[in-house]
Amino acid sequence: MGTWRSSLAVMAVLMLVVAPGITGCSSSDDGGGGTVLLETEVSVAAGGGSATVFFQGASGQRVRIALSGPANTQPYGYLEPPGGTATYTPPNTGSSGTNEAEVDLTVTGQFSLTIFDGANVGGVISVKVTLL
Repeated sequence: MGTWRSSLAVMAVLMLVVAPGITGCSSSDDGGGGTVLLETEVSVAAGGGSATVFFQGASGQRVRIALSGPANTQPYGYLEPPGGTATYTPPNTGSSGTNEAEVDLTVTGQFSLTIFDGANVGGVISVKVTLL
């Protein structure tokens, strides 16, 4: 438990983060052969809110991060690797409620993904991280 608290503390220094809850990191098959590392829904408040989720990854893995929400939202993410530099992934280019990106992981450990809505209307955002 100390690991996720450390990650959250680092992100809190970088920006204000609302972490409504921690989701499980269990793996499953997505039906298409890819392993689902994380699949959950988060609530992002209107006017600049955010929500943070966590998943386990390993150096050398390639993952797809898919975000979807109401059509009037523009979901995007801020991915922070363990002990590394965070990047806006998927970038703030979402439209019509969807956004996704493929990412090569370069370290092993717990990754945090903070979800935002570029339209600032908020809503429930589905988050899915799949191993490719």
